[in-house]
Amino acid sequence: MSQRLEIQRHLAKGHTITPMQAFLKFGCLALSQRCTELRRDGWPVKTRMVNVNGKRVAQYSMGRK
Repeated sequence: MSQRLEIQRHLAKGHTITPMQAFLKFGCLALSQRCTELRRDGWPVKTRMVNVNGKRVAQYSMGRK
């Protein structure tokens, strides 16, 4: 299964994901690019900045399609 499909399914279940989580769970080093691809395919991927261990990172979620 492709990383994009795995991430899409993860987000569609209502979960959020950060780049580190994407790497650990799916081996994905380019989460922002996968999310951009999902947006181009019409998926409502949202981005918000969160603090993780003192660092600001992107956290992705999905609204309703």
